[in-house]
Amino acid sequence: MNSVMNKMKYFVISSLVILVVGMTLLGIFGLNKPIDYSDSYEINVSIAIDDDSLKQEMKETADKYFEENGIIYASFQSQEDGMSLVYKFTTDQTSKVQELKSVLDAVLSLNTQMGTNEVTVVSKYATQGSLVQPLKILLAYGIAVVTIFVYMLIMNKLASAVAVICSSIASVVMFIAMIALTRIPALPYFEISAMFAGILGLLLAVSTVGRYREELKNTTSNKFSVNEIAEKVAKTESKKYLYILVAIVIASVAVSAFFMRYMLIIGGQLLIAGIAAVACAYFISPLIWTAIKGKDKKAKAVEKE
Repeated sequence: MNSVMNKMKYFVISSLVILVVGMTLLGIFGLNKPIDYSDSYEINVSIAIDDDSLKQEMKETADKYFEENGIIYASFQSQEDGMSLVYKFTTDQTSKVQELKSVLDAVLSLNTQMGTNEVTVVSKYATQGSLVQPLKILLAYGIAVVTIFVYMLIMNKLASAVAVICSSIASVVMFIAMIALTRIPALPYFEISAMFAGILGLLLAVSTVGRYREELKNTTSNKFSVNEIAEKVAKTESKKYLYILVAIVIASVAVSAFFMRYMLIIGGQLLIAGIAAVACAYFISPLIWTAIKGKDKKAKAVEKE
């Protein structure tokens, strides 16, 4: 039978594989960070004269020098309106500083406005502190989760409340494991994307358990099956989950279509967060709800006997 409960074992197995491999990679290598957010080697090229033609010539000369010498820089930034250029490298390029300065001096000194020693070339090792703020994120997320749990406990009872919270937490954990597994750069949007996964998983689960409650109200017989209710709701909710996943894929592609480094990171993280949230809410909600509701039903049946 093509049902959510029959597919559950495949979800559990695949999830365990992703979690084990992803968390192992996370423990060994950590999160993948762009060079702008990790330790790197820098060469800073600056000019003392604020002249557009000189600044353009400085950049063209520096770029040509790196290209001719087979030196590939990982990142480039222009500061102070082009008067200072920062080239980031994964390896130490200090030995090239003096030669680069000589080349720049020779080219720029041909300009009548340019005197000698007006170009500065400095190499340094740049360290980056951790930009991830887990305590603040955990606090905000924890408050949201507790609030929703209390609300669901009052309105929909224990089974629904636990199902919603487990779906949300699983979405965040799965997102982290998938980011570590795929090696999509984490910073600078990791915290936001993780929160998006958790909130989306929570909202989807709230919608699903709400349908469970409606089905229970419409059930006149006391001999209802929690699995049958979960299956019925899954069939009616499957299109909604599919539409949301398709919308997230389209949004991810649209963002990534700009082909800019950080837009690609946003698009990739958005896609991973959406897949994690949709999958966890769709499978974990019925798994937890049927487990708790089934035990509750059996307990009441024993009491009546």
